[in-house]
Amino acid sequence: MNISTFTSSTSRRPVQAPPRPDPAAAFKQVDTQGKGFLTQTDFSAAVVKISAEGQHRADAPDAPSAEQAFAAMDADADGKLSAAEFEQAAPPDGPE
Repeated sequence: MNISTFTSSTSRRPVQAPPRPDPAAAFKQVDTQGKGFLTQTDFSAAVVKISAEGQHRADAPDAPSAEQAFAAMDADADGKLSAAEFEQAAPPDGPE
């Protein structure tokens, strides 16, 4: 093995972020009772549970509260977050 072969085989490759979860699959995981919708309580519990930093992130001063996020996602303001509303609010897949 020459130096060129060695350096090309050991050179750093850009690290790619893992793909974002499918919004429909994520909704099914959060909808633990299989109701087809999330209440404010369901959503708030899920935010804490699935957040990488748990409650600390949910309590960050610049982060919207779970209640604010729920209200923004609840397009028809019926107090329930449907799968369609959840999917619509999901960020697009791609570079941030």
